[in-house]
Amino acid sequence: MLNEKIVVHIDPAIGSTNLGDEVISEAVARHIKLMFPEARIINIASRDIGKWAKGVLKAADTIIFGGSNALSANPVLGYRQFAMGFMQYLGVRNVTLMGVGWWQYQDSFGPFAQTFYKKVLRHDIIHSVRDEYTLTKLKALGFEGALNTACPTMWSLDSFETGVSENVVVTLTDYNRNFDRDLALLSKSLEKFNRVYFWPQGTRDNQYLQTFSSVIDLQRIELIKPNLQALDDVLHSGACYAGTRLHAGIRALQFKRPSFIIPIDNRAVEIAKMEHLTLVNPALETVEVGAKFNFSHTAKPEIQQFLNQFR
Repeated sequence: MLNEKIVVHIDPAIGSTNLGDEVISEAVARHIKLMFPEARIINIASRDIGKWAKGVLKAADTIIFGGSNALSANPVLGYRQFAMGFMQYLGVRNVTLMGVGWWQYQDSFGPFAQTFYKKVLRHDIIHSVRDEYTLTKLKALGFEGALNTACPTMWSLDSFETGVSENVVVTLTDYNRNFDRDLALLSKSLEKFNRVYFWPQGTRDNQYLQTFSSVIDLQRIELIKPNLQALDDVLHSGACYAGTRLHAGIRALQFKRPSFIIPIDNRAVEIAKMEHLTLVNPALETVEVGAKFNFSHTAKPEIQQFLNQFR
């Protein structure tokens, strides 16, 4: 009788209001299937790890926390991205990180951070993190064998060169509002591009867009349906991307479309240090329709080093 291996994928997309998590989840799930082709793979929500999941987690041969910015300096008493902070109370152990990042820039660790991560994270494995800042933090917690592999959404990217088209998909970020910054993005997009689409990656992004109705003719902006397939269709039609949502920008790169990302937090800044993301200011001063766009991707050997340990 075949001994069945159980792999649990702690998935940030389940129950998420942010469609960017679907981009992450899709990439992580694809690699997990390649890593464990014979295993039973069970997805559980990262946002609601309750007692119902305890039996599944305890029976698992491998537990992978896939992507997102789930790590922080205060996982127990302070900010808890997803349900990471509850894992120790459920007896969850031996979690492997796969392309996970740090919530935001933080100077010091909380009183229980080191104890928490040493209880929850696996010790006989190489963990994968998405940027150098997260790597520095994890090593400071005692996980010296961790590797910076970048975000799993970028592992399969190819280098390409293409022209900047007349059509653009724009995004805003409702939880990081800056009226002047975002007004500049919308205004310049309408000025530079023939056709402007808006994709609401978060559930309140459309609502935020409406706050510009007194200063922008929103009738000139075409709304895309709030699902990943709708974004894919527009990118496939040849549109490029400009906006504050990181993973919408990475999705554009997956489709080999020009991607201009306006950095609003540590994620784009840190990832751009190793991947050649094109970071721009909200006035899109360096963006010109018809210009050549180059994306250069160099495969990181750390990715294979991480993946090979499961073979």
